[in-house]
This record gives sequence, C-alpha cells and structure tokens, in this order.
Amino acid sequence: MAQLFELHPKLGALAQDHDDRATQLHDAFVELQAMIESSAELERTYDEVAAEWRSREDVSPDRYLDVGQKKTQLAYLASYIANGHQNLYSYYALADVWTEYASRFLAIRRLPEIALKIRGVERTGAELLEVVKLLEDQLGELWRQLSIEHDVPLFPTEELIPSRS
Repeated sequence: MAQLFELHPKLGALAQDHDDRATQLHDAFVELQAMIESSAELERTYDEVAAEWRSREDVSPDRYLDVGQKKTQLAYLASYIANGHQNLYSYYALADVWTEYASRFLAIRRLPEIALKIRGVERTGAELLEVVKLLEDQLGELWRQLSIEHDVPLFPTEELIPSRS
C-alpha cells in the first residue's frame, strides 16, 4: 500500500482521511454507548422491566434478569439501544427480554442528550461514507487507467484465470 500511495498521493490522502474518520466514528459510537450505559434512565427502565419480568408466571426463574449480572446486562442493553436494534435473534443475550420490552428501552434514544449524540454519530458516519465513495471512485478510475496503460482487461477473462485442475 505504501508504494501505491507514494505513486498516487491523492489516494493516500483519501485513505488517511478514511482511517481518521473511521476512528472518529468508532470513538463517537463508544461515547454514545457509554452515555447510554451510564444514564439514569437506562437503570430506571431496567429496574422496572426486571420487576415486571420477574412477576410473570410464564418466565422461569433461570430467565430472570439477574441482579448479580446487572452491570453486564446494562452494557448489553446499551449496545442494543445505541445500535437501534428493533429485533434480536434468539442467541443474543437478553433476546427474550428485548423482544418483549425493546420499545421501552429504545425510548431512551429520544432523550435530548442521547438524541443529540446519535445525530453526531450519524453525521460522522455519513461523512465517512462520503470519503468511502470518493475512495471507490478514485480506485475505480486508477483501475481503468492501469487497464488501458497495460492493456489488461478490467475484469479477468478465462485465459487470465489459472485452471484448478
């Protein structure tokens, strides 16, 4: 890659911009999840849901929200909320609780400070996608140029693909 970026500095700058924005998106998302995880609203909703869940006759005690696991479960829930999951596959932690109570947990996304942070994460993601599009365009153009310069087809043909026999 270093050689490619040496020969095509604009591509290198775009790749660096991509990496920087990907890091910014990751960091913004981690902050969002931490903000949700530490919110009083998540803990309040968790406590309400845990009490309701425990009082249900159709839920066995081994499926209760375990108070001893609360911190871990809050982290899972914060992740699901941050990602905006509507549904979870059954193999996800807390899937049965989430199926029943997702709308109550997802309401946390509407809290003003959380909603503002979500918009920031989405804006950062949109900026990253713009850079990805530019990078794709630049790489596609370079691919076409090299194809013409070296008389190599853009897409491999039968004679260029090694036989597997």
